Amino acid sequence: MKVLITGANGFVGKNLLDSLLKDDTEIVALVRDKSTLQQFDNKVVVKECPMADYANLDASDEAFFGIDIIYHFAWAATSGNGRADVKLQLQNVESTCELVKFAHKIGCKRFINASSIMEYEAMSYLIQEKCKPGMGYIYSIAKLSADFMAKVLAGNYGISYSGVIISNIYGAGEHSARFIYTVLNKMMENIEIELTHGEQLYDFIYISDATDAIKLVAECGCAGSDYYIGNSVQRRLKEYVLEMKDVAGSTSELKFGSIDFNGSMNVYDTIDTKKMERELSFIPKISFEQGIKLLISDINGGDCHNG
Repeated sequence: MKVLITGANGFVGKNLLDSLLKDDTEIVALVRDKSTLQQFDNKVVVKECPMADYANLDASDEAFFGIDIIYHFAWAATSGNGRADVKLQLQNVESTCELVKFAHKIGCKRFINASSIMEYEAMSYLIQEKCKPGMGYIYSIAKLSADFMAKVLAGNYGISYSGVIISNIYGAGEHSARFIYTVLNKMMENIEIELTHGEQLYDFIYISDATDAIKLVAECGCAGSDYYIGNSVQRRLKEYVLEMKDVAGSTSELKFGSIDFNGSMNVYDTIDTKKMERELSFIPKISFEQGIKLLISDINGGDCHNG
């Protein structure tokens, strides 16, 4: 088996790469900066190419011969102010389409695209009258556009396409502005934390479970189908936050309701969250409590094991 992973130096891509190496999979990593993956030496073929240059990828390059699966995780500005950058997000859409075209050129017959729960929130919320979406919805709309366009292109090229709907992946090694890492760090410092009301449904899945699920979709998923990467049952965000505080032994004051919530309360109603369990017999192994303990250990510089 030979695969191509874009964004292989990102949190999800890097962990997927590590997991596939254990399976003795032949890997080509496509990254913006080649120096970020030098530690793999000859185990991984690393190709340097920014997303904006995907249209210029050389299909005659021997490194791309025999690619069975493309895992597409590269995406510029998944958090922070870049989510509101219209030009950048539209470039992400175009680049995703160019990658599907490249898959066709090299004869790759399986394409796994990292979709996002934010796409479904956008579809659910933006059709509501008098909605007040924040600028971060630019990112959500771009992800949705890329997913739809890539699916159309893949189908017309005879490529088996599946979207993996990423909910909220967290775990050791992720140091970003995303919710779990940000809130947990504040809890460990026992500082006051402003939050929404916390009544909206949420879901979190540990990184090792997520990569196992994504590999399973690539191996056994149906063409044209999307698969939710998460738990079959969701909980209120407030419950997760209170559990985090308990596990961390924090004295932080949690100011629920101090931040306005402008989004869909029932986004999970539009997603088949039980599909992975029903069709592919997938059930996550790491509980939320276990995952938070592993992340705390990582933040403290401890030795984390996610097996």
